[in-house]
Amino acid sequence: MRECRLCGKPINRRNKNFCSPECWYRWLSQYSRQRVTKQCELCGVTFETIPCRAARFCSQRCYGKWQGKQKAGRSRGGTISKVCEWCGRKFNVYRARELKTNARFCSRKCLSDWKSANWTGANAPAWRGGTSFEPYPLEFNRSFKRKIKARDNHKCMACGEKGQMVHHINYIKADTRSENCITLCNSCHSKTNGSREFWQEYLYGCLTRL
Repeated sequence: MRECRLCGKPINRRNKNFCSPECWYRWLSQYSRQRVTKQCELCGVTFETIPCRAARFCSQRCYGKWQGKQKAGRSRGGTISKVCEWCGRKFNVYRARELKTNARFCSRKCLSDWKSANWTGANAPAWRGGTSFEPYPLEFNRSFKRKIKARDNHKCMACGEKGQMVHHINYIKADTRSENCITLCNSCHSKTNGSREFWQEYLYGCLTRL
């Protein structure tokens, strides 16, 4: 049995780190005040930042100088001409980049179009047997979604912007309890595809403030 990361109480629920939303907020408040010391990778100056940040530079100026050096390095050796595998157009790429990435497309759009045509169904890298396309239950209809949005004042409960989507907090489509559904904007809804444990804790906490 797992223990709450803040108070140490046993947790019966799976995939949880805290016994209650209160412990989650207290831990988050304490964690955001913590600081760690790091050394700037460019100038060597030491600086403080919060633990969760992958900060590598002491300032935007040092970061900009580092980026300039990276770009200069990529330009060494000149460029080579290639043919886009999607549209057939010729494009130039830095030789150093070609050695690292084996560029195949002339633009992000061509790369995206190629993925749309080829990374579908079982060919997709994230394919999990089609479970993400499982049908929603009949209860999860327009009337139900309107009720959830009305309860949440038609606002995204994560950022406060206009809410467009109704999200299942525990990611189980069949669980249409009102306490498991919450209104989100398109941007926040897309973010919930990653760090699921964090979003479950955070969104359940949002509902407690209603």
